[in-house]
Amino acid sequence: MPLRSPDTEALEDSIRAAANDLNGYVNLPEKRSFIQKEYAEKETGRLNLSEVSHDTIREVLDKFDEDSRKDIHHVGDEVYFVNPFSASPSEDTEIIDRIEDTYRVHIVFSGETLRRTFDLPMDHADYFINSLVNRDLLRRLSRTHDVYTIGSQLEENSDEPGIEERLTQEATNGIISNDKFENIVDAPAVPAVTSMFETDGYIIDLDGEYLVLEAQSDFEGYLARQVEGDVRDEFDGPVLLESVFENEVRNHVTRNSSKLSGISDEHRREDILDGAESELRTRLGLESKETNGSSIVVLTEELEDTVREKADNIYPRIADENHATANAYYESAEGEVESISTDGGELVNEYLREAVLEEVWQRVQTDLFNRDLEE
Repeated sequence: MPLRSPDTEALEDSIRAAANDLNGYVNLPEKRSFIQKEYAEKETGRLNLSEVSHDTIREVLDKFDEDSRKDIHHVGDEVYFVNPFSASPSEDTEIIDRIEDTYRVHIVFSGETLRRTFDLPMDHADYFINSLVNRDLLRRLSRTHDVYTIGSQLEENSDEPGIEERLTQEATNGIISNDKFENIVDAPAVPAVTSMFETDGYIIDLDGEYLVLEAQSDFEGYLARQVEGDVRDEFDGPVLLESVFENEVRNHVTRNSSKLSGISDEHRREDILDGAESELRTRLGLESKETNGSSIVVLTEELEDTVREKADNIYPRIADENHATANAYYESAEGEVESISTDGGELVNEYLREAVLEEVWQRVQTDLFNRDLEE
């Protein structure tokens, strides 16, 4: 009498029932009893075995591995992968939910994170992860490192994980360290990872640390604070040619910041320099003005103090001259202000003289002739 064989259909159903619902793995030593019990409860043919041994289950699994129609694969020592995926990737809702939940926390994630997320066997996780990649649910970012992000099947519909906010929160003066960056992205900062973040507009790689573009204004403020004293010292008095100011800002920032020189994009560097200059204008209380067709910048509060001080010195002298007309006082004031001089150049001196003259003239009009300048 020939030896009875197992009912392969019933045994296949039992094996599939034993497979992990999420990741599809069957560890035979762990699942043998479950499979045997499931098989024993099924109706089998009279010529088939009513019970199956460990060896019989393994032999059938190995045959399934050779049959491409079964989609059951031998991936390790008595470890098998039973395809858990649906015909359409979009129908794998639990798998998709877990990937998207992970993506919301880490825009890039390691194979170890995927192993924890899907409860994968330590030594045989690659088969499941490769299956996710092949189905475009994941995208592998590096040929040499175990790092991934979501695949094309998910990226268009996935929620934004708030990575800008996380990078900004961890950055200091707009710069994030390599260690903090790796903690956020849950992956080593290999070129494939940093390149993706640069391409997507999150960071600029500064060789071991990163400029967070969402926090660029913080970096600009930091640069401005670093050179504020040096730029202020360039003023001889409260007025400076705008072209000189702009040039000095760039010179001081460039000399003081090695990080800026690490930015290869010339347009980005100029944008940052412009931002630092704007921040300096605010911090120093500068205003741009036109005089004789040229642009100057003035330290607003200091200009007011300087004009008032010089007018206080000039006005009493001309007030004592007892001229008959206001114009005579004006001409006298013009002569007095000619002595005002700084190292800022003739345009700067002309502006300062005109400002002092206007202040003195206002006092002449109101104090000596009891009328407003606008009359």
